[in-house]
Amino acid sequence: PTKIRTMIIGGSRRTLVFDDQNPAQRIAVYDRSIDLSMDVDRELRHRSQVSYRIGDMVAPALRDGEALGGVIDELVLAIRNERQPITDGASGLRVLQILEAASVSLESDGISINLPASTKGQNS
Repeated sequence: PTKIRTMIIGGSRRTLVFDDQNPAQRIAVYDRSIDLSMDVDRELRHRSQVSYRIGDMVAPALRDGEALGGVIDELVLAIRNERQPITDGASGLRVLQILEAASVSLESDGISINLPASTKGQNS
């Protein structure tokens, strides 16, 4: 009966926790990470020592609202002000590249995937 919608993304420098059920703190960014040597084979990596780093936590303030509604409002403002929208095609492409890299990494035992150069600011 308890709904849980939490996503944890661990990076090389920080860990992000997204909790959709906590309106007071949907996103928390922890200055914590683990360090595993990624240039060794999988078996050796799992037997190696793990180094943990712990630091501060930041919880940015987020407005409540429908995500798609916010994107549409931004598009309307961009059209009215005759400017490039923040959520343009290049932004959408970047999100898709990140999701694809995450999928490839998951399918490949968590290997690091290099992302293409940022497309922000370019017309597509």
